[in-house]
Amino acid sequence: MQTKDNYQLYYLLIAAGGLALTGYGVYRNIQQEKQKSSPQRLLRPGDSFLLIGDSIGVGLQTPLAKRSEEYGSYLDSMTKIGTTVNYWSNVIDERDAGFDLILLSLGSNDVVGDPTSESEAMDRLIATLSLRGAPIYWIVPPSFRLGHFKPKQEIFATMLADRGVFPLPIDGPQQSVASDPAKLHLTPDGYRTYAAQIFDSIITPR
Repeated sequence: MQTKDNYQLYYLLIAAGGLALTGYGVYRNIQQEKQKSSPQRLLRPGDSFLLIGDSIGVGLQTPLAKRSEEYGSYLDSMTKIGTTVNYWSNVIDERDAGFDLILLSLGSNDVVGDPTSESEAMDRLIATLSLRGAPIYWIVPPSFRLGHFKPKQEIFATMLADRGVFPLPIDGPQQSVASDPAKLHLTPDGYRTYAAQIFDSIITPR
């Protein structure tokens, strides 16, 4: 009898957990739809924007700077190979919030470990960058399409979305990391193409 009661309790707990997750998923979807339906803040000539990133950001900064100069905007980049949300949460301060638009190129290194351990660091990072109301967009690492760490990648994306940071919509074919032994980085041509797609996204009305 005791065993039967334990099983009943077990299934009740699973059902309750499922309902809670479903309710949370519905809430997050609503928040995402609100974000999608709100007007996108576009970069205009004369505006400044900030790129924060790991090695993917390092590869993107030069072609992005070239596109920005041609357009008449100003790019400031803070990039460092091998960095994570935790690293940047201890480097960024309120002075870095004074841009018209902010791009985050992070995630490749975060999903190697446990991204949930960076929850407080992500809170600090996003809160600091949001101090002056600049929109923040996430540049999805090209390696995420391979799904080597898919559960962790989904967790990382959800953590950002829960803080109001969503993937920057990109038009055109996704760039491949197949030529990189580590399956993380793009070729020079790949970075130039991805940078062009990113820049087109932040200046094109949707």
